[in-house]
Amino acid sequence: AYPILELFDQDGNWNQEVYDRNGSPYMSAWFAFGYWFSFVSISASISHTACWHWEDCKAAFMKDGLANVSSFAQRMDQLYSPIRAWWGLAFVLLVGLILVLTNAAFAVSMPWWSVIISVILAAVFVVPVGAIQAVTGNQIGLNILAEIIGGFMLQHDPVGAILVKVTGYMSMTHALALIQNMKMGQLAAVDYK
Repeated sequence: AYPILELFDQDGNWNQEVYDRNGSPYMSAWFAFGYWFSFVSISASISHTACWHWEDCKAAFMKDGLANVSSFAQRMDQLYSPIRAWWGLAFVLLVGLILVLTNAAFAVSMPWWSVIISVILAAVFVVPVGAIQAVTGNQIGLNILAEIIGGFMLQHDPVGAILVKVTGYMSMTHALALIQNMKMGQLAAVDYK
C-alpha cells in the first residue's frame, strides 16, 4: 500500500523524502477513465458552444445584442429596470478581497493570485457550460479541470490546490444557479424590487 499519510507531516507540509523513496502513486483504471470522460465533456462543451452558439454568444456581447434577441425575450426584459453593470463587478471584487483577506488571516496556503485565476476560470466556463445546461439540463463539472490547474499551480500543497478547485467550481456553479433562478423569476413574472 502507498503511504499517503506519510507524504505530509502534522502541519500539512510536503515530505519529499517519502515521495522519493516510494515514487509516484498510481491511479486505478476506473479513476483514469473518470478523469478522461471529464476532460472529454469539458472539451466537448467548449467546441459545441463555439460551433453551434457562436453567433448567439457574439450577439449577446455586442452593443446591439438586444436587437438579435427574440421578441418574447425583449418583452420579458422590458418588465425589469436595468441594473448597473458596475454593481456586479464591485460585488465580485468585494467577495474576492474577502476571500484573500480570510486566507491571509487564517494562514491558508492559497495565494492571492490563485484566487484571481480561480475566478477567471469560473467566468470563462460560465457561457459554454451554461449553454450545455440550458439545452440539456445537465451541468458539466469544472471540478476536475480546476483540480488539475490548482495542482500544477500549487505543487506539493494539497490544501491550496483543493481551494483552487473549490473556488473555481463553486463560483461557476453558483453563477449558473443565479442565472437559472433569475430566468425562472423572469418567466414567472416575479418583480425583484
